[in-house]
Amino acid sequence: MFEKKFLTQDGRFISAVCYGTQDFSSATLKIVCLHGWLDNASTFDLLIPNLIKNLSTTTGNSVKDEKDVSIICFDIAGHGCSEHREDHVYNFVEHVGDLYFILSKELKWEKYILLGHSLGSHICSIIAGTFPKQCEKLVLIEGIGPWTPPASDAVSTLRRSLLKKRSLEKDKRIFQTIEDAAKRRAEGNVINKLPIEAARILCRRGLKKNGDGYSWASDGGCLVPSKSRFTEAQVFSFLSNIQSKTLLILVNDGLFHKRFPSIVFLFGKPFSFLGSIWVEFLYYLYKYIFMPVISIFIDTKKLKMLEMGLWYVKNFKSKVRSVDTTIMKIEYLEEGGHHPHLTKPKEVSNMITSFLST
Repeated sequence: MFEKKFLTQDGRFISAVCYGTQDFSSATLKIVCLHGWLDNASTFDLLIPNLIKNLSTTTGNSVKDEKDVSIICFDIAGHGCSEHREDHVYNFVEHVGDLYFILSKELKWEKYILLGHSLGSHICSIIAGTFPKQCEKLVLIEGIGPWTPPASDAVSTLRRSLLKKRSLEKDKRIFQTIEDAAKRRAEGNVINKLPIEAARILCRRGLKKNGDGYSWASDGGCLVPSKSRFTEAQVFSFLSNIQSKTLLILVNDGLFHKRFPSIVFLFGKPFSFLGSIWVEFLYYLYKYIFMPVISIFIDTKKLKMLEMGLWYVKNFKSKVRSVDTTIMKIEYLEEGGHHPHLTKPKEVSNMITSFLST
């Protein structure tokens, strides 16, 4: 394992943790790993050693030892040890541009495997759809394609972005010890909690010294919602253009299933044929019949949150089904939360090894 810095097109540096050979061009297996929002490259610290071990012992695999592999885990711009943008504005498309420039111009890789978690899976999806010939295989953990809110939310999306940017100027959190920061990261929120051991791993690259204490290394600008987003139709066009075999790993107690009301599973998984029709029916029933009637008696803000939850399920389901079903494989873990590669690295490694070896 070694550290490497790569330059983007506009001269910023992107840090990375690299595994395998230091001669990037000689590897027979090239894998790009991208972490989730507010995480960093350390999120793969447990997964990658397990994956290399598995691949080197799999019969018929071209990987004999680490010299045959080049696995690069990037810190996305504004995260971990990577440089912050001068304007502190982080647009999804810019992340895609950064990575593609490094892969095509610096590394000069013509083909590679993309592996992403959460935000990283969104970026990998778009790269795979934009440059399908370069992506040999695609591995997505707890995510696919960027989040696309309803078109009617455009006004509130811009408002939230501008108001959040102002409030961040006053938010400079300092932790007295690394353990204090790890405990805070472990708490997360209702759908994104982490075991303390996993939180400590993320803190390896997720903190910077600040006076007598520590603060998050990620740029506060990463917390600001995008002023605008892709439309649903635009995301579908990228996903439908993916040509590589794709593995989507979901966890039953992960981010997406925690957002699914139990009624969603009445006809099986939301990605099955019947489940897909059922989700569409639920969303429109709630939005156009149930919500207008009950809003007379209940706070509309709470109703809007439930509507967004159903939209989230419907949108995620539609993104999954927009990928060619002949190339998409979905694997489920019973438990592991939103970071299964940190909490269940052996199980996730086995899934990925099996997928890459076929």
